[in-house]
Amino acid sequence: MRLSFPNILAYAEHMNNMITDLSREKFPHTDIMRTDTNAYTIVMSLAGYQKTNIAVSVERNILTVEGEWKDAPKETEYVMHGISKRKFKRMFPLAEQIEVESVEMNDGMLYIDLLRSVPEKDQLKEFEIN
Repeated sequence: MRLSFPNILAYAEHMNNMITDLSREKFPHTDIMRTDTNAYTIVMSLAGYQKTNIAVSVERNILTVEGEWKDAPKETEYVMHGISKRKFKRMFPLAEQIEVESVEMNDGMLYIDLLRSVPEKDQLKEFEIN
């Protein structure tokens, strides 16, 4: 089964295979939204994680988000333990024209804004017919 991702993530066939491999991890829960014609936002649910324990980087057109939960004191005795507190690494292949515009953490949600910058020579040009 091949997963369907927006073109912010990949253009070439070999990248589609990489997306499937890199996206098998389902934690943390993630949404990818188109916010404008050339803008996207990745939203990750990271309740309880400190922003100092999260790293966001881009290398060779791969956006990587890594995080680690800093453990509660050892003397903590849980009556119920339902909050995921694990180390994670999510990777998203980006098309060449996609750049990270901003990264923000707000109310346990990580927002990564992406912008597709299309060179002027590649932009749509409309012409009036005389």
